[in-house]
Amino acid sequence: MKGTTPPLDPEVVVQEVAARRRRGIVEAIVVSGGEPTLHSGLPDFLGRCKAAGLAVKLDTNGSRPEVLRTCFDRGLVDIVAMDVKAPWSQYAALAGIDVNVESVQTSMRLIAASGLPHQFRTTRVQPPLGDADFAEISAQIPSGCPHVWQPFRPVP
Repeated sequence: MKGTTPPLDPEVVVQEVAARRRRGIVEAIVVSGGEPTLHSGLPDFLGRCKAAGLAVKLDTNGSRPEVLRTCFDRGLVDIVAMDVKAPWSQYAALAGIDVNVESVQTSMRLIAASGLPHQFRTTRVQPPLGDADFAEISAQIPSGCPHVWQPFRPVP
């Protein structure tokens, strides 16, 4: 595909970041997307990061709760952030793909119960979303969990 960057070798990434950690330059790594939970090697990669002494933040869209559960159960994540895109009834339309809302809801519950520092975040895109939608999204966030509203910044 034109304009795409080839994937990085996970072992090279871990080695480079670990070397920077030893020099006191890096303390943590953020694993973000696309959607990192789509990669079958994610738990092993996070395990290598943790073994190198790195703190790990995972950014997710919540579509794969079984992967989150594995990562949490194995102690591979220190902080997690999840994007919440829309009210449940509009989720697929705003995500632009078919979304299993039940999976996203399960991920939210797992994150809320994980005991890990976490946040849910929503990008405030007006239109197509309006004030009633933003209120509905707020109501979807598990009680007591942090929810951050991000401004939408269109690319020129």
